[in-house]
Amino acid sequence: MDASRLPSPNEYTDWQSWAAVLISSLASSEQSALNIPTYVANGKEVRGGYPPALKGDLIWINEGGVRKLAVWDGQKWIKYSPDN
Repeated sequence: MDASRLPSPNEYTDWQSWAAVLISSLASSEQSALNIPTYVANGKEVRGGYPPALKGDLIWINEGGVRKLAVWDGQKWIKYSPDN
């Protein structure tokens, strides 16, 4: 994708307007974008702070300052750490 065709943040007065146009531009192009949510591990919260999930769901987890990509295998989160 030619990044010069994407909207410039400098052309907008607020980031929400720019983000809306950027998402719209990406949706109408042949490129795809994936937004993976981030959760902070917390043993005091329900499910350890992780969301309910279906098999194959992906999330980012922040465990003690270490970023991990996790996939739900149907029973547990399998975690991969690109930072280590």
